[in-house]
Amino acid sequence: MSGLTVNDSANAANWSLRTNLQVGNTLYGDRTFTVAGLPAALAGAAWIRPANASKSVPANPLVTFTISQGATVYVAADARSGKRSWMDSSWVDTRRRSPTARADNEEVRGLRQDVPGRPGGARPQNNDHRHVRVAVS
Repeated sequence: MSGLTVNDSANAANWSLRTNLQVGNTLYGDRTFTVAGLPAALAGAAWIRPANASKSVPANPLVTFTISQGATVYVAADARSGKRSWMDSSWVDTRRRSPTARADNEEVRGLRQDVPGRPGGARPQNNDHRHVRVAVS
């Protein structure tokens, strides 16, 4: 995964490409919330750590990135919000929920999409990208 582009100049410095996703990793570049639970299939995956403050930015797309080979892209989204409007029928609900170490005990819902090696990225619309995290395996 490479070529992270964030269309939020005020918070872009708090976004980063990361490797080796693990329980205990800090979820956001601008908050101290951590990964409290993680499916075994995602342990060690490459991932994108977003800025929590970007949740209200209306840019479309908010973020893009490139993958150089076929991969499965996982999105962990706030379970209270459901599937995002930009997710077509190729996005599959993994039926997994994971807790985060947040004061409100937020739970995230896993969704995945198999993607060939080509530029890819989440293309949220309006404010529909609240609390979205991405991992690639």
